[in-house]
Amino acid sequence: MLGIPVPILHSGLPEPVRTRHGWYRAVPQVCAVGEISMLGAEVGSSGHGRPSAWRAFDAWSLCVILDGQGTYRDAAGAAVAISPGSVLCFRPRLGHAYQPDPGSSFAAYFVIARGPLCEWWHDRGLWPARPVVAVDPRPFVRDLQAAAEGHHQGPDPALSRLSAFLGLAARLAGTRPSASAWLDEARAVLLATPPGRLDGPAVARRCGCSWETFRKRFRAATGEPPGRWRMRARLGQAAVLLRATGRNLAEIAAELGFADAFHLSRSFRAAYGMAPARWRRGGQAITSPPRAAARTPLA
Repeated sequence: MLGIPVPILHSGLPEPVRTRHGWYRAVPQVCAVGEISMLGAEVGSSGHGRPSAWRAFDAWSLCVILDGQGTYRDAAGAAVAISPGSVLCFRPRLGHAYQPDPGSSFAAYFVIARGPLCEWWHDRGLWPARPVVAVDPRPFVRDLQAAAEGHHQGPDPALSRLSAFLGLAARLAGTRPSASAWLDEARAVLLATPPGRLDGPAVARRCGCSWETFRKRFRAATGEPPGRWRMRARLGQAAVLLRATGRNLAEIAAELGFADAFHLSRSFRAAYGMAPARWRRGGQAITSPPRAAARTPLA
């Protein structure tokens, strides 16, 4: 381990719950625009989720890896090596998994938040587009813990905690990506774009290039155009939501930008060879649809 202590701060918050691999606090620190709902630390963790059964949050989270080597994967197609100093930047509804390499395990510190201020942050590009960002872990985990657990002055300490947490997310969003991270960032930006027909030039601007350059570079890296890749990713999200939530097909279709429940059902069946209802009842494991089956454009 890096020798980074993660002490339990005593700042008027509820006492932590001890677990086999660490501790956590359910922290209902609620303000008018959101909350930090949980924080904690793990040691000897075997990670979470599997590519055949993604884990999907209904919240925003930063998780700093303090020890261990492994891999992060998600339903958007990212596959990133993680090690001490990796910050996993989770956002709602994106299925993901991370596991240590054989013979390894993780130590990590995490903070989970919810609410409209988090959504506002993301919509303005202040939440990291990349799912994994490398930092100097010692100062970062200190700042993250101070944001979530430290003493906060003023009339609304809950708002102060949430603002400090989102300030650290904005810092990560401004971290300059390496060349090898371009594809992960492009995928994350595509998936984060609002439902509907793809605004290619706007996506390209967020990745710092022209649409023509973006389109050619993306197709060379993935073998398919950005719009078709995004359609496959939306269908992957639909698969996660069908299994992980009780939302009906019309609600999922509206959230993901399909014209209606019939459009989603038709596209899902074409991609996966089964109806959404069969998948929800426990059909065979699927991760992402075959490329040839995901050609229906989003309405």
